[in-house]
Amino acid sequence: MTIQIHNAERRELLSSDRRRGIDYPYSLGRLGIYNGQFTEGEIGANPWPDGWEFHPNAGQSIARTNADSIAGAHCVEGGTDAIGGTAPGYMLQQKLMPVSTIGTYVFRVSLKAVDGVTTIRFGAYCYNAAKAFLGSAVAYNAAPGNVWVRVTQNMGAAGTAFVANTRWMRFWVDWNDTTANTWVRVDDIYLEA
Repeated sequence: MTIQIHNAERRELLSSDRRRGIDYPYSLGRLGIYNGQFTEGEIGANPWPDGWEFHPNAGQSIARTNADSIAGAHCVEGGTDAIGGTAPGYMLQQKLMPVSTIGTYVFRVSLKAVDGVTTIRFGAYCYNAAKAFLGSAVAYNAAPGNVWVRVTQNMGAAGTAFVANTRWMRFWVDWNDTTANTWVRVDDIYLEA
């Protein structure tokens, strides 16, 4: 069963306390990745897509772009400068999603390394029942190649384990390659249970 929060459901997230908050006061299909195609959000002065936080390291870049997307009009591209030596940073879903201790969650993400050899990783930021951060669980850490590929990874009971005592999660993408002038694009993120 697909449980993606589609862009058409943006009207549910228009109030500032719901759109910018990391926890929703009611269920929107229990869980899902909102704006996984990065189409919602302002263009120009505020190029970040709704529902996501970008955390670039100093001198590095993570940004929404309309270059070469495969779903909708935008994708997110992260990369290193000409000097290298520092990883670009990470992107984090704003919404906390509940996690069942016996459930299996299937993440599907489209990836493309512009140079074909750059690595990227994704998985979940894990939180306990009180919503205190526990750590990250990595589901994928590899070089996707220089053409768009759909990567599917399981997390939970029948896949990569969450951090012990996880009851909430947020989807996380980490540009972890420190090689100079390396870029990876991310698009069309969704989740199944």
